[in-house]
Amino acid sequence: KENAVGRTGVFMIDASRGFMKDGNKNRLRSQDIHKIVDTFNKQIEIDRYSRMVPMSEIADPKNDYNLNIPRYIDSSEPEDLQDLSAHLHGGIPDRHLDALAPYWDAFPPLRSQLFKPNRPSYSDLTIDVSQVQQTILDSTEFQKFAGEAKALAGDWFTAHRDALAAIDQNTTPN
Repeated sequence: KENAVGRTGVFMIDASRGFMKDGNKNRLRSQDIHKIVDTFNKQIEIDRYSRMVPMSEIADPKNDYNLNIPRYIDSSEPEDLQDLSAHLHGGIPDRHLDALAPYWDAFPPLRSQLFKPNRPSYSDLTIDVSQVQQTILDSTEFQKFAGEAKALAGDWFTAHRDALAAIDQNTTPN
């Protein structure tokens, strides 16, 4: 009701997959509620989960003001498309490696340590598959990241040690 005149759309969230089965009921877990609240408060659009639906789309005759979430958010799992060229000629499609961009951004030299060009748009591992995990763990960037994460966790634990030690069977979580 608030700001109804100025509203340009409806923010929708499909939380149909974020729950735990409890008998014949579906119960939201605390992490599901946290994700819903964060997504809504920050108005974050997440593919297959949330989006701002313009009033023009809701008012469109094909939708006729029906606010059924699946009309606006497709939460189905995307089909696993197979790359026949990779199956027939070998190699890992570069688009699969590109999808891991956040990791390459965090650990820049890692991609070139693990992969080499095979042919246009395809790459091969530079090492045996059994060595991938150890190569990542041994990389300087990962070591630095792990050290920083361990230090942050240690600082948090030190700051909260007394509160954690005070927890007993009479403690009730918020």
